[in-house]
Amino acid sequence: MDGQIEAPQETREAMIEKALARYEIADAAIADLRGKYAGLKVSGLEDRKGLAAVHEARMVVRGHRVAVEKKRVELKADALEFGRRVDGEAKRLTKLLEEVEAPLEAQENAIVEAKAKIAREAQERAEAARKAKLDDRMRQVVALGGRYVPSVVEGLSDAQFAETLVSLRTLQEREAAEARERELQAAAKREADRIAAERLAADQKALEAAQAVQREAEARLARDREAVEAAQRKVAEEAAAAERARELEAAKAKAAADALERKAAAEKAEAEAKARRAAAMPEFQRVLEFAAALSALPIPETRLRDRIADAVGEACEAINDLAQELQR
Repeated sequence: MDGQIEAPQETREAMIEKALARYEIADAAIADLRGKYAGLKVSGLEDRKGLAAVHEARMVVRGHRVAVEKKRVELKADALEFGRRVDGEAKRLTKLLEEVEAPLEAQENAIVEAKAKIAREAQERAEAARKAKLDDRMRQVVALGGRYVPSVVEGLSDAQFAETLVSLRTLQEREAAEARERELQAAAKREADRIAAERLAADQKALEAAQAVQREAEARLARDREAVEAAQRKVAEEAAAAERARELEAAKAKAAADALERKAAAEKAEAEAKARRAAAMPEFQRVLEFAAALSALPIPETRLRDRIADAVGEACEAINDLAQELQR
């Protein structure tokens, strides 16, 4: 036909059969794979050995399937009929291999997806627990009047956070006690001032009464001694004037002494209060109060606000560490 000599039918069939025989895997080998791998199972998420066996088996079957596809392309290049036969055989072999590979791949994918889901859920639970713990810590700190930044609070260990709460509670109680002490001192001072004022008023009134009596006596004496000579009257008047001066000086000296006594008592009370406050405040607590005051400072609104806030937080954390060293 068209000058070409057609090969005998039996020769062409023989060539095709010979070409098909070039596939490197046969039905018997696939049957062996099916028998070898069909019983493989993965018992659970922790069955690493089973998963590895399934994966290795799938790779072996996949290797044969890929080899069949490569050989199909190679054999089909010679002729259309040859290609059709090759494609058919490849399709048949591929289907057989996929029947072996599919359940293996399904098992492997199920384990991979289950592990990924467990990892995601564990991460979500860990993040939720972290946020809940930080929120609870911040509520406790704020309730005790603390002004720490969240990053500093989150960085504390459980033991360090417990120590921080004890320090804040101690500081709060001490401040309340100092406020009560100041109120008591102020009330005592007001009472002392009232008593001193009443005493001064009474002394002044008594002095005025004495002076009035003295003046009356002097007037009566003057009337009784009208007939006395002028010289005697002058001497008596001078003596009375001297007496009044001495009494006035005595009253002034007593008022000054009382004022000095009250001032000394007030200074002594203030010194004792300062000594009590100093004794009640350990050195490490003063360092903690400084850190709290530093963290409470407002951050200026600038482009570097976040960096400034981080720097302040790091400084507060370093000062808190120094306070812990002092405490130890």
